[in-house]
Amino acid sequence: MRRSLSRFIPSTDVERWSERVVVVRGLNPGPFTGPGTNTYLVGTGRDPILIDTGSGISAYPELLRETLRSEFGCDAPSQILITHAHPDHLGGVRSLWENFGPLEVAKRPWPARDQGHALNPIDEGASIQVDGASLTVLHCPGHAEDHLCFLLEEEQAVFTGDNVLGYGTTVIPIQGGDMGDYLRSLERLRKLSLHRIYPGHGPLVDDPHARLDAYIQHRLERESQILDALAAGVASVLQIVERIYIDVDRSLYGAASQSVLSHLRKLRAENRVAPMLDSGGETQWRLL
Repeated sequence: MRRSLSRFIPSTDVERWSERVVVVRGLNPGPFTGPGTNTYLVGTGRDPILIDTGSGISAYPELLRETLRSEFGCDAPSQILITHAHPDHLGGVRSLWENFGPLEVAKRPWPARDQGHALNPIDEGASIQVDGASLTVLHCPGHAEDHLCFLLEEEQAVFTGDNVLGYGTTVIPIQGGDMGDYLRSLERLRKLSLHRIYPGHGPLVDDPHARLDAYIQHRLERESQILDALAAGVASVLQIVERIYIDVDRSLYGAASQSVLSHLRKLRAENRVAPMLDSGGETQWRLL
């Protein structure tokens, strides 16, 4: 269904969040993506940049095309930037190439997860310019080893991908995630003079420092809960999850287990805990 977008008036899948930022949801709602991945068109002219691509839902390219025409008067983005290689952010690249031609796609390389795409490498400190917008690349690992954030200089705003969400907290996965790196990335973002956060999922964050403080405090509280559980003799990851995630549905225990294990790996690197195998070959954890 075609839609007519009014400036600054939200629709279900498309919203203009500022003079130079329009969010287009990736049409991939779910328990881990919320209403869908936020993809962003950035700029004030007829050559906006697209940040992230969603997961490759077939209806997304047409929604993007309609938004480009109604909001920017053009038929394609000038280029694509990717925050990180998780499928709900990178997965739509091939579909967009099929619909818009060979657009330049830039991200920090992660060969094991880049899906064989021919991507242009970008990294810390790079600058991307487009009419009305200047983006500075920040390498902020933790949720993923290749994770980039993009600082929008004109607004003192940052596109945070999955490092900071518009609701809830993010999972720190076992593969490519690192809790120590993640906390350092949050601290780095907190030191910036930010006015807003454009998250990878969920609504606009207009109190960035309060959100970052809450994220850091949440992780420190989880770490304290894990240490308390170990002190009480709770030794396996699942047992720790059952003890501290009492308000979480069991269907989400897999994701919670990844974050708990990421905390334990951080604590192990700090020589505060150690793993051991029980008689059944299951990994147990103990305090040092």
